[in-house]
Amino acid sequence: LFPSFYSTSNASRELDCFAYHKYFPQLQKCMLASYKATHQGGAPLILYKSNSHGGLTPMTVFSPLNYPKAQHMFSADGLVGAGIKGTVGVIPAGWRQLFMLSSAWGINTGMMAWGDRMLTFTGKSRADMYKDDSIGSIGFWTDNGGYYHYSTGSNDTYEEVLPKVKAYHESIGVPFKHWQFDSWFYPKTGSVDAGGGGGGVKNWTSLPSVFPNGMAYIQSQLGMAMVMHNRQWSPTSDYVKHESFKWYTSKNAAIPENPEAFFRSFFKQQEGWGLVMYEQDWMCKEYDEVEALQTNISLADAWLRGMASGAESSGRTVQYCMPYAYDILSASAYPAVTNARATDDYVLRDQQWKIGGAAMFYWALGILPFKDGFYSSNLPQGGGQTVG
Repeated sequence: LFPSFYSTSNASRELDCFAYHKYFPQLQKCMLASYKATHQGGAPLILYKSNSHGGLTPMTVFSPLNYPKAQHMFSADGLVGAGIKGTVGVIPAGWRQLFMLSSAWGINTGMMAWGDRMLTFTGKSRADMYKDDSIGSIGFWTDNGGYYHYSTGSNDTYEEVLPKVKAYHESIGVPFKHWQFDSWFYPKTGSVDAGGGGGGVKNWTSLPSVFPNGMAYIQSQLGMAMVMHNRQWSPTSDYVKHESFKWYTSKNAAIPENPEAFFRSFFKQQEGWGLVMYEQDWMCKEYDEVEALQTNISLADAWLRGMASGAESSGRTVQYCMPYAYDILSASAYPAVTNARATDDYVLRDQQWKIGGAAMFYWALGILPFKDGFYSSNLPQGGGQTVG
């Protein structure tokens, strides 16, 4: 365990702190004495001294600086630290892990100062909020909770319905400049549950029942910048069975042994789709299901780096969905990752508006926090599997 810090006084143990846990990383407050790391969570750790007399609060951020998916936080008996995650099987000779302590006055100022130092190290610029229409404009989304999520509301195909939807938008003057297709458009190797989960992707192209004339045809009808959803790779997908790449597989998911080579090839396969941004969903499931992502010290970071590199090589960007905190930390090195989901699906809207804590983390690293969609009607959305 290195580096690590030991608290010897009550004053230090009573320091306030917060860290990020679970997927769609959630800010959880703590005292240093009660801080606990969690699965793929507990980082970055922010320590601060509450200032009841006004003025700015002194604070320190502790986080990994490189290979964040290879490490994990630790806490026990007054000891707080980090090191290589315990699931790793082999540490290669010469492995070098870096961490950062960044101090400042004021929580917001301190988070931005930490982010600036992280980005200086990685060389990534902050995301341009108007880089393209996928993030610089309003769009029409068909994900969980929306009317067109796994249903057209009629017996017509998506290919028949969606051009009519676009025509209606234009008739009332709604200036949508991008659309999102969710997981309903491609074949999977298992059923889909009410939250959109279930089987892995079999082949990332259109189902004949959805777009009978294919992806390029529907793009010719819509003419929109497209955001398209993908999920975990099935161990029996066409990419595993029929392409030359080798894969690590598990019961429910798979990951290429050479992620960069795979993704550079993969992102050449969407000619004519209008694909501007690739949405990688179920990131937590991909990591948890594939044992090699946990036991191979460098594979998880290579997975994220390969995805970003492949997207960038094709002129596209990436959105993370259901990421762990370590995924966000890793994205601080990848220019193609411009944004990430900061909350759960909008259908779970009782707490879904709370993006402030995650936004402070994402924004510090130059990643735009995405809240998921907003309903455009106060009427229940009954078309898809989930009533919103």
